[in-house]
Amino acid sequence: VVHTMIIVFFIDTSVSMNQKAINQASFAGMTLLDIAKCGVEQFIKTRRERPEGRNDKYWLVTTDAGPTALKVGPKESPASVKDYLKCLVAHSYTALGETLKTVFEVLNQGRLLHPKEVSGLDRHRYGWCPASIEPAAIILLTDGGMPTSDKGVADQLDIPPLSLAESALVELPFHWDQRLFSYEIRPPFPALDPVSQNDMMIPRPGLKVQCQATGGDAHVAINLKHLNCHMEQLASRLGHGVVLNLTVEIPSSLEDSITADKLAEKRVLISPVAPEAACHWPIPEDYHVDASLEKTPQRKPHPCVVLRRSRDFDGVVPPFLVHDVYALQPCAFTEVLCKKFRTE
Repeated sequence: VVHTMIIVFFIDTSVSMNQKAINQASFAGMTLLDIAKCGVEQFIKTRRERPEGRNDKYWLVTTDAGPTALKVGPKESPASVKDYLKCLVAHSYTALGETLKTVFEVLNQGRLLHPKEVSGLDRHRYGWCPASIEPAAIILLTDGGMPTSDKGVADQLDIPPLSLAESALVELPFHWDQRLFSYEIRPPFPALDPVSQNDMMIPRPGLKVQCQATGGDAHVAINLKHLNCHMEQLASRLGHGVVLNLTVEIPSSLEDSITADKLAEKRVLISPVAPEAACHWPIPEDYHVDASLEKTPQRKPHPCVVLRRSRDFDGVVPPFLVHDVYALQPCAFTEVLCKKFRTE
């Protein structure tokens, strides 16, 4: 199964994006919005050069109020993104939370379908099936300003609460195949001391928390060249997969060499080793499903998986045992685990 990935370019079109990059000879005169537009074009160019990105669908979203925020959606062709980019102007509020809710609502349309008809992506009580997904990556390009509206400036980035119907099934608006990546464009000021310059490279806490909650991450770019490097890296490593909460139970002989923080629950990305293979075993729900269950509990955005290493298992799977094989996306967490398990 080759999944089509949805790439949502979420561009901050607040008035503050009209700031111009100063003291940067190659980019002098460019506004932050201009830099964001160039970043989008660089991502599309890099992504289309890769086999896994040729079937991507591109959406374009801004911080305009209401439904008009969705400039290019599921019904438009990917080529429309470049056409709309040329017409974007920075004139609105920084309504990040409200727009994110709109994006997730559009992405999640049709995920619940009757089992007797077409199998939906989210089949509550049936477990999590990594083969039934619609991968989506939301790429936020902003100046990092605090959310604003006609009511004033907000202290942090908050996504408005779910509707009553949605909240009956899920805790949060995003799902395990949807990730948020934030890129704050912050040209440095020449008068800043080295300590202040370093502080500028730290993403806004609110943005970083929201990104990491989805399995994504937050970054800062100081100029167009820096942003293009980020876009190339993301386009190259963005893979089809799902995020899960992984807890690792380490053998007692290794506990002294691994800190408690590294043993804690981590969000990791997994993907089938053979994408065309069928999924035989869904990941179970975190509750028991039986006749006494009167109401389906709220589902968390990511399933919880516990990884144990048994001394009785030699790593060889019997050929008659039907099983699924998944790969974990390399990260600092998985590198530590592989190193420690190999030495055990």
